[in-house]
Amino acid sequence: YGSSIGGLGTLIGTTPNAFMVGFLLQTYAIEMSFLKWMLLGVPVVILSIPILYIVLTKIIFPIKEISDLNIDSLVKDELKNLGKVSFEEKIVGAVFLLVATLWILQPILVKIKYLSLLSDSTIAIFGALILFLSKNKSGVPILDWESVKGLPWDALLLFGGGLSLAAMIEKTKVAEYVGTTTIYFQSMPFYIIILFCVLLILFLTELTSNLATVAAFLPIFASIAVNMGQSPLFLVIPTTLAASCAFMLPVGTPPNAIVYATGKIKLQDMIKVGFVLNLIYIFFISGMTIFLGNLIFGI
Repeated sequence: YGSSIGGLGTLIGTTPNAFMVGFLLQTYAIEMSFLKWMLLGVPVVILSIPILYIVLTKIIFPIKEISDLNIDSLVKDELKNLGKVSFEEKIVGAVFLLVATLWILQPILVKIKYLSLLSDSTIAIFGALILFLSKNKSGVPILDWESVKGLPWDALLLFGGGLSLAAMIEKTKVAEYVGTTTIYFQSMPFYIIILFCVLLILFLTELTSNLATVAAFLPIFASIAVNMGQSPLFLVIPTTLAASCAFMLPVGTPPNAIVYATGKIKLQDMIKVGFVLNLIYIFFISGMTIFLGNLIFGI
């Protein structure tokens, strides 16, 4: 759950976030900056931590007594077993901090005359080039092509396919048709519309790929928002956030599947906790979108 929630904080934290950036730029020429999303995503993550803690330890699985296990000693032993930080790890850590800093400062840096072409993509490529050109003490590159071959290219192809699907939904006027058929939405309170979208996506993403979910629904919901006279961000933001909150089933998201595969978690326990979290997040995501969406994005 920490993995899923933490991904909401930045544009690279989860695939729906990254997909949203490409969709908004391609369809509406809206550029979502790394920093602007963090102003929304980081508060969502910070407030989610106590929610998760209370649900797990106070409501579903109340902790009545604490084990005598010496946690301090355990952590120190594990850190000792890791050994010293290697030269390669220091290089990768430094490059990561550099790239993350440039992403955050990109809206400011792009105003500088010679950095006008700086974008999130060029910053990422710059970081990769540094790793390709850097060598360890033995003269071996920090990053080589053999390592790059291990990247999840299937996920990248799925990402590109999703953008293609979204483009075709727009081009064939499917999104526009769906948007015009929802004219009755205009008479409904805006918070009811957001609640409905979040509810639909939260439970749908339990059974489908979160990337496939946003690829299918972002063009439709964005068109509905536009036909209501709103910014596409009005429904795009809550839809994107909800797509990453699959808490009920192992198939919902890779972290769920990995934990369930250990055999230490019962399916009924995961469903029980996940269902409660889903109900809470319907209102939490909707509320954060309404409050912070207005402050940060003016929607």
